[in-house]
Amino acid sequence: MSDVAVYTQTVVSPKQAQAVVDTAFRMARVRLGPAVVILPHDVQSMEMPELAPENWVSRSSAVAPSTSIAPPRDDILKAAEIINAGSRVTFLVGHGSNGATDEVVKAAELCGAGIITALRAKQVVSSDVAFHTQQLGLLGSRPSMDQIAGCDTLVLLGTNYP
Repeated sequence: MSDVAVYTQTVVSPKQAQAVVDTAFRMARVRLGPAVVILPHDVQSMEMPELAPENWVSRSSAVAPSTSIAPPRDDILKAAEIINAGSRVTFLVGHGSNGATDEVVKAAELCGAGIITALRAKQVVSSDVAFHTQQLGLLGSRPSMDQIAGCDTLVLLGTNYP
């Protein structure tokens, strides 16, 4: 199916189903193509447990995602105003920023932001960038943890990191 679909995923546990279906709908809408969700018979017969807070996944909204290349100018100006008002700005860069390395680094330079990358985005920003403190989380660095704890403005770029 991956040859013809914009998204293909097999659900292997009931806990995974909500996030997979949500992602399938978003991918189909944004990329204007078919999405395939494979739901094996054995998974269909399993009980859906009550999800605990650690299983929480950010769901998309009831509003369809935009397929435009750039957000409206007013939204860009509002975001710039918030970023410029911050005195300790941090960019948390995710896998969705692949291909935008130059833009991410330039934006961080312009507003004096530090950069932290999610584990799946290690390749987005080079480790030799002086204001990049590497990854965050269980496999992250202490400087990244200190940076995120001390920032007053957090900008998420290409990530929905919880």
